[in-house]
Amino acid sequence: SKFPVGYAEIGFIRAKFAIPGVGDELVDIHGGEATNSVPDRAYAVVSGCTVEQVREKLGDMDRITVEEDPKGVRFLATGNSQHASRPAGAVNANHVLAQALLKAQVLHGKTREAMELFEKLTSHYYGEDLGISCEDEISGKLTCVFTWVRKEEGKLILEPDIRYPVTADQKFLMAALPENAQKMGLEILDLS
Repeated sequence: SKFPVGYAEIGFIRAKFAIPGVGDELVDIHGGEATNSVPDRAYAVVSGCTVEQVREKLGDMDRITVEEDPKGVRFLATGNSQHASRPAGAVNANHVLAQALLKAQVLHGKTREAMELFEKLTSHYYGEDLGISCEDEISGKLTCVFTWVRKEEGKLILEPDIRYPVTADQKFLMAALPENAQKMGLEILDLS
């Protein structure tokens, strides 16, 4: 036969979260074009600082450049894209961007706290912080990759790509995910 037989199919959870409390100093943030791909580019615009101040704080940080923007300083992060179902070895540009924004010390108060949470969520690919990590021999590890971010109405809006193993307990995941997300300070906008 020309068509291979499928042995098993992984599950998929559609999710959309918000991190509230993002102030005006974070003018814009944009990471990821599609939720199913680890992003290779992300940017943010921050007001209230200069390129010189930012460069001094960042030093020779890899995968980040800064430039003047009419609204402040534009941070440009690069990563190494891979399909979100197989993220091992990828470099998430969203994570690079979050690290740079924190290292530059340009965000304060609730905005900094929001970015610290985003940095934590983008630092790995297997759902550990959300209490949903699991794996099986058939399909491997659950993947939870925070691939997409925007700022809307004073919140970071996040859309992760979450794929779970064939033998995972979907009811457990759908109960644990919102409970743990809320404990972390995430608002749930969609979960299905």
